[in-house]
Amino acid sequence: MSENMWNLNLSDLPAIKPPESIVEQQCDYLREATFGRVVARVSSYSGPTANYTYTKPGIHNIIQKALRNDSILLRSPILPADSEEVSVDIQEDLGDVGSFHSMYFSYEFFLTSPSTPNYKFRIMFFTYTAGQYPVGIVLDSDIAVEIGEKQNISCSSEDKFKDAVKRIITSSKVIKVIETLNAVALNEENRKNALAESTEG
Repeated sequence: MSENMWNLNLSDLPAIKPPESIVEQQCDYLREATFGRVVARVSSYSGPTANYTYTKPGIHNIIQKALRNDSILLRSPILPADSEEVSVDIQEDLGDVGSFHSMYFSYEFFLTSPSTPNYKFRIMFFTYTAGQYPVGIVLDSDIAVEIGEKQNISCSSEDKFKDAVKRIITSSKVIKVIETLNAVALNEENRKNALAESTEG
């Protein structure tokens, strides 16, 4: 038997819950509450696996593209403020890409339904580095206004992130979208049931 060279006992370390797992747990609760009629999803973005050159977009470009709003002018402590051209040599950067605290993990959190597969309502983006906190959140503009926040907010701890997520998903805008998607799904179920009964009779 070969030697285990890691010399690790991870059970001695405190459990770290990544921000996306906090949101994914809420996705499970929503699916149960709506009997699968409304689905919340967390979707990650993956990068290339070969040498490449890219333009790192500034926060203005990211938010304008995501929210389709030309008037947004925001700054973030998490995302870069200015566009820049970046060349990446995968062999040089296989370990620590840039630096430990410049590794970005980005996710979008959205609502959809099996009854409306071509529709999704994006609630927010959230981004963090390898250090996990702070977590940067980019909100839907209506939700931001409703909960009294800027569209671009920063959560310095797990507790603050959980509090922000709770305020966001209980906003009337999110609840209204859930209610609408649920109603559409119920109507479709009723139509299918009525059709099945008419063909049987």
